[in-house]
Amino acid sequence: MAASPQVSVIVCSFNRNDFLDRALESVFDQTLDRRLYEVIVVRNQPSKIMRSKINFKVDCDLTLDGEPLGEWIITALDHTQGDIIAFLDDDDLFLRDRLKTVVDVFSSNSSCLYYHTSQLKLKCNETEGAGNTGALGGGKMKFYGNNKQAEMWNLWRYGASFNLSSIAVRKSIFTGIEEYVKRTNTGVIQLLFFKAISSQGELCVETTPRVIYRIHEGNRSPNDADDFLTILKKMSLQTPVMLRDIAEIRKFLREHLPSINITPLESLEAKYDMYKLLTDPGSSRAELIRFFLYNVAARRARLWDMKTALIAIYLLFPGTMRKALFRKKES
Repeated sequence: MAASPQVSVIVCSFNRNDFLDRALESVFDQTLDRRLYEVIVVRNQPSKIMRSKINFKVDCDLTLDGEPLGEWIITALDHTQGDIIAFLDDDDLFLRDRLKTVVDVFSSNSSCLYYHTSQLKLKCNETEGAGNTGALGGGKMKFYGNNKQAEMWNLWRYGASFNLSSIAVRKSIFTGIEEYVKRTNTGVIQLLFFKAISSQGELCVETTPRVIYRIHEGNRSPNDADDFLTILKKMSLQTPVMLRDIAEIRKFLREHLPSINITPLESLEAKYDMYKLLTDPGSSRAELIRFFLYNVAARRARLWDMKTALIAIYLLFPGTMRKALFRKKES
């Protein structure tokens, strides 16, 4: 590369080379000058799977074993030259102006540390998706400085810690948290969010979609399931991972930011604690009801949340659903 890149894009792929080509095509089809960004691919499958024309354009192709995701990211960071780090999951896509907007945001505000954009949510067989404009309304970009801790709950509810492909950060955000990131998996974005909230820098959120979040059967998140049984099955797979990540984030906050408000993290933990009870064949109906009511009373669960409503129905009629779930898990 003739010029030094401003942005380093880290593309992570775990057992999904069938999505990777399309993701990389979206990275190379950007309005930003190609000399201003580099592409680092980290995955657990060999490079021969990729089409040669795409492989040729990748600046660094790393093959690693196992998880967690955070260790992949820290390894990739050692190979980056850019001051700005953008991420792309293998099953997501960049819209054409994604990286140009990233550069504009960080260039126009030298104190910006963390930038989150909205997504178009798209099923893999669809050509149009619905944007997530959250609580802030459509088409807006807002910077949070001294007020970001006071606004943390609103930012959390909007989804500013959702979807790794939707964020870009300054590389300096990783200073002092490398070991925590290494031990974190799905929760990497939440860890970076809390680091940004607690920092002296600014946090930017934008409600104009710049990323396509693709929904498919392989998605791990319960949010992407179409029926209650699938939601429960995905809960059972994702819950242990997230609870380990939350424990790691708690450790980081306890050791470095003991005064920060961790209500959003407690809310997330309460949700996954409930998922754990729901998917544990040994938990009783009384335990579920008691836990549900406690968290609603403590405002750690939202009555208007669709999954919470489904859980409430499940508490009333648990037998058939639970039997079906564990039959399906055993088959």
